[in-house]
Amino acid sequence: MEVATEARTAPASEEPAPAPPLTWETVARFAAAAAGAITVHFGWQFWMSGKLFIYHEIAAMDLLVYAVGFMLFWLALVDAPRWRRWTGPLILAAVVLTTVTGVYVWTHSVLSIYGTDDIAFQHYSATLVLRGIDPYAVSMRPALERFHMPLQFSTLLQNGTIIDRVSWPAGSFLIFVPFVALGVSDVRWVVLLFHLAATGVVYFATPVRVRPLVLLPVFGAQELIEFTGGGVVDFPWVVPVLLMVIWRRRPALMGLCYGVACGIKQVPWFLAPFLLVYLFKDSKNRVHGTRQRLVSLASFAVPAIAVFLGINAPFIVHDPVNWILGTLAPAIGNPIPFGQGPSTLTQLGFPVPTDAYVIMTAAIAFLLLINYVVYFRQLRNLMWFFPALIAWFLPRSLHNYFVFWIPIMALVLGLEAATPVDIGTHAV
Repeated sequence: MEVATEARTAPASEEPAPAPPLTWETVARFAAAAAGAITVHFGWQFWMSGKLFIYHEIAAMDLLVYAVGFMLFWLALVDAPRWRRWTGPLILAAVVLTTVTGVYVWTHSVLSIYGTDDIAFQHYSATLVLRGIDPYAVSMRPALERFHMPLQFSTLLQNGTIIDRVSWPAGSFLIFVPFVALGVSDVRWVVLLFHLAATGVVYFATPVRVRPLVLLPVFGAQELIEFTGGGVVDFPWVVPVLLMVIWRRRPALMGLCYGVACGIKQVPWFLAPFLLVYLFKDSKNRVHGTRQRLVSLASFAVPAIAVFLGINAPFIVHDPVNWILGTLAPAIGNPIPFGQGPSTLTQLGFPVPTDAYVIMTAAIAFLLLINYVVYFRQLRNLMWFFPALIAWFLPRSLHNYFVFWIPIMALVLGLEAATPVDIGTHAV
């Protein structure tokens, strides 16, 4: 009764005490807990698919994965703030360890052969270059035999055949030439180097205070490891795009990196119109007028075009028709609609013509571009997401067309969050 009486007589104007401010130590605790959960999940996956009774080294690697996961849980819960500075480095260690272990599991236990015609064609093309043969001018069918590729790993065309030509810019296979020359027999390990390089760029380019957070989106996209281990070759173009994010205030360096990325794969091509708007409307150029904006555009475009042509020029000069047919094959090669986007309708049996997806993709791209021009201030950083969204509407909308933008978006967020104003100032 006394409690009830006190409650009735309490002043009506009294408000509950404000919640304590969110500190970086609290953020680091949750980051450690999330990373620990992902790490032990990887440990379970490796235990399930690693064939530990055959590959004893995988058993040792898996024990280490669990140990790191438990260390992250410990770090999340222990009441010792001075230890919190180890959160970022330990998360980085967990990402690197699970990436290397995951690729080892895939290459030794899950899929000893290449899992995509992508990497098989690029490996074979690198061997042809070393023999002085233009990969664009010959069939890639021997690659399927050489690497023991089952037909279900090939890309089907609408006429019932499979694609048998190089279908990317020349950088896609030139990156492998030095490694093949050195005797590397499985270039998935080369892709792993780019994977680890991308991880390092995302982490070390981000200010120390947000490093516990910046790798969480990358770590959460667990299929990135499966793609590297299976033979999806996308991290080579991700690395130069990450450098573009770092040098986004330096148009010439940005253009060099963009030329490299576009010279490896077509996916970064979707950035082009948004990059031009970004460079023209960016706040750095706003105070200098139209002339400075045009100078920035030229400083970006000239090196980008020069690098792209420099990578591809020998093949363009040697056989321009086959280079065009190969490089533009995803658009003009007539592959069957397939993927995780609206093309699912075709896969379910609905009679949707391929042109409908093309029109839909063009409409979405145009709509996004108009909105980017009009609402640039609010949408400035969405430029790094738009290619993924556009690719989702393509007739061939494979998951790797959009998931590889996650490390790029993570870095953008890390750089934008360098000076938080609504969280405590305790650095981790």
